[in-house]
Amino acid sequence: MPPIAAATVHDLGSASASVQRSVLTPQASALLSAGSLFPPGTHMTVKPNSWHVTGRFANVLAYLVQPGRAPALYEIGLMRPTNRWLVTYAVPAEP
Repeated sequence: MPPIAAATVHDLGSASASVQRSVLTPQASALLSAGSLFPPGTHMTVKPNSWHVTGRFANVLAYLVQPGRAPALYEIGLMRPTNRWLVTYAVPAEP
């Protein structure tokens, strides 16, 4: 997994709402309510060897870890419209 794509997934779980939003495609951001996507203390951990890429599109599995909850596995969809990866979707995945 390219480090820049791993950073995008990491930033999705940032404590900053503006950082969280900065890694979403404009279309994905428009579909979500304003403000933070996750509570403070949340982080994302990429599952090793789960990166798949075809051209400008990719997906990866990552654990969403929120305070007081068990880690949940998500499939994160990404696209690279320019020189950085952006999140297009995140859906629960089977472990």
